[in-house]
Amino acid sequence: RAESMSAAAKMGDPHGMLTVVGLGDADLEDICKTVREKMPGRTCQLANFLFPQGRVCSGHKDALDEVQKLATSKGALKAQAVAVSGAFHTGLMAPARDAVLKVLSEVTINEPRIPVYSNVTALPFTSKDEIPAMLGRQLCEPVLWEHTMKNLIADGKNQCYELGPGAQLKAMSKRIDSNVWKAFKLVNP
Repeated sequence: RAESMSAAAKMGDPHGMLTVVGLGDADLEDICKTVREKMPGRTCQLANFLFPQGRVCSGHKDALDEVQKLATSKGALKAQAVAVSGAFHTGLMAPARDAVLKVLSEVTINEPRIPVYSNVTALPFTSKDEIPAMLGRQLCEPVLWEHTMKNLIADGKNQCYELGPGAQLKAMSKRIDSNVWKAFKLVNP
């Protein structure tokens, strides 16, 4: 997956991602639409729904530069480039999706023993048969993290663990549900 995404990130004109905090989805969607109309053929879309009014846009860098200007003028609290190599979770990752799907067609995937939520649908997988396609879609479609967290909480999953260094997931959970944030556990190696 990582190798395929890295290869796709090197294709075509430079592309990347931009964090935008403090605007509603309608405003940010309008900004992306305005940029796409101004710059035909450029990719520019919402790619990560992290927490309320915390989004990431993904696309060609020149389009993201325009999003940054428009979002700032619209009142965004933050509009900052993300240190990544490509426009992840957009159609620009189609070559990576195709490579991952090819590999997944050669492996056996078993039924999950516990609920596993897809960040494409924010819902648990219903069958092992849908997992390969969803993993492929995940490379080219938005990450519904906020929605996934809300669905986990609604399903009674209110004890979360973040594995590894840092506390990014915990920080985002604070903006989704303060009780889950308070109970969030960090597990460092």
